[in-house]
Amino acid sequence: MRVVVLGAGKLARHLGPACAKNGIEVVAVYNRHLEAARLLVETIGTTAIATDQLADLPPDADLYVMTVSDQAIGPLAEQLSLVLKADLPIVHTSGATPAAILSKATRRFGVFYPFQTFSPGRQVDFSHIPLCIYATEPALLRKLRACAKKLSQQVYQLDDEQRAQLHLAGVFANNFVNHLVGQSHQLLAEADIPRPIIFNLVRETIEKLEQQEAASAQTGPAIRGDEMTIDIHLALLADSPDAKAIYELITQQITNSTNQ
Repeated sequence: MRVVVLGAGKLARHLGPACAKNGIEVVAVYNRHLEAARLLVETIGTTAIATDQLADLPPDADLYVMTVSDQAIGPLAEQLSLVLKADLPIVHTSGATPAAILSKATRRFGVFYPFQTFSPGRQVDFSHIPLCIYATEPALLRKLRACAKKLSQQVYQLDDEQRAQLHLAGVFANNFVNHLVGQSHQLLAEADIPRPIIFNLVRETIEKLEQQEAASAQTGPAIRGDEMTIDIHLALLADSPDAKAIYELITQQITNSTNQ
């Protein structure tokens, strides 16, 4: 399979090498900044074209994969409509953006969404990343499934509504959790307590969720109805109104869940 990668950001820097490692040929990388495209080609270790000009893209690749931000998908689709034939298969990698936004560029469109957080300096194993695919055309769906199975052990066919719900769930499980752990780090720093002291607690929290439902795994003062401890915590947060509001809201939600 010959693939064109559109974008050279965090996702592309992981997806490109994963493709090359699993027998998917990256034949071109486009990015608005040419140096970023060249760097990605070098990272992949391929002879692919690196370009900042859409007109230079191969006109006959098997798949064109957008790895740009959600806000850039629509404008890029419009630009591609000027340089590519309207029957070429194009997919985006967004969790929340409907697939039909690509209809501006092609009649054959879909989604190839890796359900993972990608950060600079962090290596990820694509074989463990859930890949969510979608296409209205059966032939393109088969192509996406074949490509996804080369990269991952977990392939899911999800429509736009399911994918948006998954993305929302991911925000709670990843983005919000990361923020809350950051809040705990701040509290530790204020008490001059080393940050690593909390790592094993966080690790155990994640590991047990692989074996049981979150409701049955819940611990802490809210689930116990421990008002004395809750009051102590709120007093400690008196000078941090935002953190206090988060504490009160989540505590109330946990308490409510025990009464349902």
